Amino acid sequence: MISRATLRLLCSAATLLMGCSGTPVTAAGPPKSGVVPATATPAPVTLQESELLPGTQCTTAALPAWTYDARERRVRLSDGGFALRLPAGWSANVERPNIVIVSTQPNPSGVRPVFEVFVSPVCKTYDLPRVHERVAARGMKDLLPSEATAKQVSQGRWSGGLGGPVGRSIILFDVALKTPKGERILVLYGTDVGESKTVSVHAAAACPKERLGDHDQGACEKAYFEMLESME
Repeated sequence: MISRATLRLLCSAATLLMGCSGTPVTAAGPPKSGVVPATATPAPVTLQESELLPGTQCTTAALPAWTYDARERRVRLSDGGFALRLPAGWSANVERPNIVIVSTQPNPSGVRPVFEVFVSPVCKTYDLPRVHERVAARGMKDLLPSEATAKQVSQGRWSGGLGGPVGRSIILFDVALKTPKGERILVLYGTDVGESKTVSVHAAAACPKERLGDHDQGACEKAYFEMLESME
């Protein structure tokens, strides 16, 4: 578990990954609200904001678009500056030109392992909590409306830190979300993958966990970092 003071140090150390605006990461515990009634129907995850990773003091640049070669299981930016290969058993969808969604089948508890890979302008700081809320909503879309998931993630107080073998990731552990079918536990990743002078490439992941306190990498996390390690 980390304090707000420690989080500020992590934010400073994470340079381009995130600013300190948004949800504090402090002591773990259940969210205080956000539970939906059992009759609620899961809503699709929608992207209304123009910026996938809002930031401050950003460059102005035309963003390259993603393309997906299903035969090679590879996604690539149209400017040729970045490409990566999907893990075996995962599929990709270019949801809009600047974001690719990579996912596989839900686990037995209904949580869908899912990754985002996207581009944004280069900014001095980023609002990574927004990304954590969005990718969590993707993983929980079969169990909760996206708004309810985002609310629980934003109002909860989760353990977290820096880690991951590729680049630098901000990780939220033990994200325990209440659903009509019981509690579900996620680990959320946000990773600064690379940048040019005007464009940054980022990734995020929502991976299911079986129990609180389990910080070992499972198949979802291993697939996430395998994908990032395939960067060309």
